[in-house]
Formats: sequence, structure tokens, C-alpha cells
Amino acid sequence: MRWLLKLPVGVLLLAMATRALAQTPIPLTVSGNEAKGSFHLAGGIEGELSISFEQVLGLNEDALDASARLVDPQDSAILSRLPGENVSVPPAFPVVIRIEPASSGALTFAGVVSVSLHTHNLVLVADSPLALYSGPADGPLRDITRFVGVGSYRAGGSTGGFSEFMIVADTRPLETVIAEKFEVLDAALNDDLARTNEDLAVVPLDGSRRSLRAHDRVDTVSEERRRLSQARVFYGSGATVSATEEVTSLLDYVKLKSGDAISNVWRAHDSRSNIAGLRRAAADTLRFSLVKAALPGSQPSPPPDPPPPPPDPPPPPP
Repeated sequence: MRWLLKLPVGVLLLAMATRALAQTPIPLTVSGNEAKGSFHLAGGIEGELSISFEQVLGLNEDALDASARLVDPQDSAILSRLPGENVSVPPAFPVVIRIEPASSGALTFAGVVSVSLHTHNLVLVADSPLALYSGPADGPLRDITRFVGVGSYRAGGSTGGFSEFMIVADTRPLETVIAEKFEVLDAALNDDLARTNEDLAVVPLDGSRRSLRAHDRVDTVSEERRRLSQARVFYGSGATVSATEEVTSLLDYVKLKSGDAISNVWRAHDSRSNIAGLRRAAADTLRFSLVKAALPGSQPSPPPDPPPPPPDPPPPPP
């Protein structure tokens, strides 16, 4: 496969020699709302990490602990975190990046945080299976890709918090990836609706601000689900561009309602979730795949209609 052209000599043997190597710290340099760092691992594997925020407080060189480690591409502990046998770890870049708040940090951000990885160990070509995945430490990893760059491989995604990140080779059909992203977002919104309905059940219907906010949250989640459902209908009918536009409207709506109706703040060492950031991230990677599906040649063309049978020969003259 062409995406393995830059496999360093001995890297695979090195990775297979140990289940997982130690974490290598990634020193971060901060400029404005962005933190950047680079890492160099055994076997000539190296890359650059970028973390950028929409709104952030307390961002400095000591606010986050970022690290990288090599893993065995055949390690069942890693493969079990991926969504199936058609998703694998590229031997040319068997790297897991971990980002977490420093023990003494007080970082706070609103909205989404964008994470991107750049490496010369991989090459992006047409129809590349490479994608950026993310998930909780030792938990399931999911596709969060929202952009890729040509040449040496660069990919980015967004999330509502921090976790582990890695580049994988996802050879599943695009329609399978899109269906999974619809399911993931739909399940999350169903959970949101169940939770808001539980909150509403214990709020007195007295017209108070608390009551109005509870109703607003229920109405907001219902509208999110309606827009996602409409996008799914469009996609199922083959109207991929319309589905993309509907997912974009969902993104805009979540951003508009962030705050009172949808919690949108992440705080270091706080168990509360940045719901708006998580939902926007899920919608953003879905939109990426829908845009990809809408590109010419990205989907198989329907088989051509069979040619009509030749006309019967004219009868011989009498």
C-alpha cells in the first residue's frame, strides 16, 4: 500500500518487541490560543502536534501534559479499541498521543478544541484510508477527522475535551463510516434527551427561570434530533449535498444554543462534560465524511442500463 512507503527500517520489529513503550513527553509552546509541540521516537518516527482553542483561559506551557508512545500494531489491547478488523494501526506510524490536564493546571475552555497531527512518516495519496481517531484512555477509539492535508500526512479533528489520539488505516467503505457517525451522534442526542427529560421531571412548572431553562433544554435537544434525522433522510435518499447542508445547520444551531441550553465549558479536573463541544465535534466529522461522499468519483456509479435488444430482422421478401 502506498501509504506505507515511508516505513522506517526496523520500526515494525521494534514495535513488536514490546507491548507498549514508555510515554515520551511532548514539550508545548504556547502562542495565543494555540499550543504546539514536536516529538521524536525510536526508529525515526516523529511528528508535530497542534492544539488550538476557540476560547480558553489558563493556557500556558504547564497547563497540559502531552505525550507520545509507540505501540505494537498487532497488539490486541490496541486493536480491540478500534471498530473492526478493517481498521488497523499503520506500521509506519504506530503512535498513540495522550493529552490531559496537568495535575496542578487550571485550564478552562469553551466550545471545541482542535487537535492536528503532522508526520513525514506517512504520505497522503488519493483514496487514502488514513484517519485521525480519538477516545478515552484505554477506551474505544472513533473517527474524529475533519480535515486532511496532502503530501506528508496531516490530519485534524475536534473534540469537547482531551483523551488519546492516533492515526489509523480505516479501509471500511465510506458508507459504513458515515452510517457509524450518524449512529454515534444519534445515540448521544438520545442520551441528552433522556437526561433533560429527567431534569424536567423534577422542576416545578411555575414559570421560574429554572423551569424555563429546563424546557428550553428539552426543546433544544429535540430540535437537534430533528435536524440530524432530516440529514439522515437526505443521505438515505441519495441527496448527499442536502444532507451535508443539514448537518451544517445542526452545527450552527448547537453553537447558537451553547451556554444555558447546552453546556459548553470544559474545566480541568471537573467531571462535568462539555456537551456542546462533543456534539459539535461529532457533527463536524460527519460533515467531513459527507463532503467526501459528495465528491465526484467517491461513490460507485450505478450499473448502466443494459442496451436494448437488437430489433428483429425484417421478414424476407415474398
